[in-house]
Amino acid sequence: MKHTWLSMTILSLSLALLSGCQQQPAKKVTADKVEQVAALIASAEWLRDHCQRSDIPPRSVVEETATIMAKERGWNISGTFQQDVNNAVQRRYLAISKDTLVNNQKCVQLNQVAAPFIHQITALSASGK
Repeated sequence: MKHTWLSMTILSLSLALLSGCQQQPAKKVTADKVEQVAALIASAEWLRDHCQRSDIPPRSVVEETATIMAKERGWNISGTFQQDVNNAVQRRYLAISKDTLVNNQKCVQLNQVAAPFIHQITALSASGK
């Protein structure tokens, strides 16, 4: 099976959403966790920019939601976390854009796997936090 950037993003999204059930003491955030958070943010941004998802709020709200989720999982997000995530988001967003699938197919796939995260984003945005 050919692994495209989109399929890798979808895998990272799935891991990020599934790992929400694992509460452990705060640990240094590893590169794979940075990539998971970046996948969530990049996917939400890409959906908003290319898939007529005007319900997805600005990046600051998306980042805040991802940060809250990371803290809820007990991740220690101090230090270079935000800069590392920003760099990874840029790479992932570009990779999704360059993926060979047509945009409509990207939208369908990203909408399916990002739905739980987008629900949390919109709920946070609606609550005014």
